[in-house]
Amino acid sequence: MEQAYAAADVFVLPSVSEGLSNALLEAMASGLAVLGSRVGGTAETVRPDVTGLLFGPQDGVELRRGIARFLSEPELGRRLGASARAQAVAEFAIDRVADEYKKMYSE
Repeated sequence: MEQAYAAADVFVLPSVSEGLSNALLEAMASGLAVLGSRVGGTAETVRPDVTGLLFGPQDGVELRRGIARFLSEPELGRRLGASARAQAVAEFAIDRVADEYKKMYSE
């Protein structure tokens, strides 16, 4: 998967229902901007115009608009991807998540 993420410019997650997707976190940690549907964990994690873009689930027009924006603004993907990586490292690194679980269980 590391090679696939490295070859991509943007990560698209068009789910109609989603928890917190491991693929989403992997893509963000790989420095990819996200174009994801506004559902579940994706909507809670992706920060619009900071780490990615969101579109309504099953909204093909909005999805195409997001793809077109990334295609016409290559710097946008790079900028949002860098922010996505920073967020993934800061909030979802395994050490941080493990510490949160330890804290939760000790309480």
